Amino acid sequence: MKKFQVKPPIAQSAMSGYSTPQFCQKMLSYGVGLALLGAYAIDNKMSQASLQILKRGRLEFILPDNEDDLDRWLKDRFPLIKKESTQLLGVNFRLVEPDETSLKRIKMFLPYIDVIELNAHCRQHEVIVAGGGQALLTNLEKFEKIIQFLKENFSTKYIGVKIRGLALKDVERFCQIVNNNKVDFIHVDCMVVGKNKAEVEYIKKIHEKTPVTIIGNNSVRTIDDIKRMFAAGAEVVSIARPLIKEPEFIKELIKRWRTFEIKHKLNSGETS
Repeated sequence: MKKFQVKPPIAQSAMSGYSTPQFCQKMLSYGVGLALLGAYAIDNKMSQASLQILKRGRLEFILPDNEDDLDRWLKDRFPLIKKESTQLLGVNFRLVEPDETSLKRIKMFLPYIDVIELNAHCRQHEVIVAGGGQALLTNLEKFEKIIQFLKENFSTKYIGVKIRGLALKDVERFCQIVNNNKVDFIHVDCMVVGKNKAEVEYIKKIHEKTPVTIIGNNSVRTIDDIKRMFAAGAEVVSIARPLIKEPEFIKELIKRWRTFEIKHKLNSGETS
């Protein structure tokens, strides 16, 4: 499979409770290079964790229990229409115990998507206690087994992982796993606790250890924010929470990026 590329290099990140098929269809119509659904709990452990989260009012996504219901659920919501042939559609899956259930469920998504993104990012207490989300970054042996499961069974799709940068301590081992298993991309949330800014050092540390495509996430508002993440080693940026209140923001950012890109090519003498 060719190197993972996103054109334009602006993505819509998965956001539990918001990134529905309808929402992602809107993002595709605005011209995003990559739209990500989910996160969806795909195995039994993560499904139980999501049910616990529902009890305290969080609108998490739980897939239908049986295959017939899931098949109807998918047919009612897909396929989504792409504005450009280069656009990609993916799903962020919460997965901690690969089994026959998760294998069958993911297979049912395959006709509709281009990208599978493993969730090593969620910080909800119930998910972490069950060993999922960002807890996978402190259990890299389990993380590797899940990546191997995805690569072995879904090699026709791009396989990536979304991580919370501050939760990753062993960058070198993480990157070894990514490189050895030919992961297609790493989606890095650069959140800084208590501050409305991104810490691009998380991107730099990973970029130094791997040639894999990096998506930079968090606090992307302007062209300068994009340039700062690209300078750190990202090739793509993603937007999340700002889109809840202002979904059309991403359309304007893409427009500004394309204007900047054209000017940059003209100034540098590029014509292609």
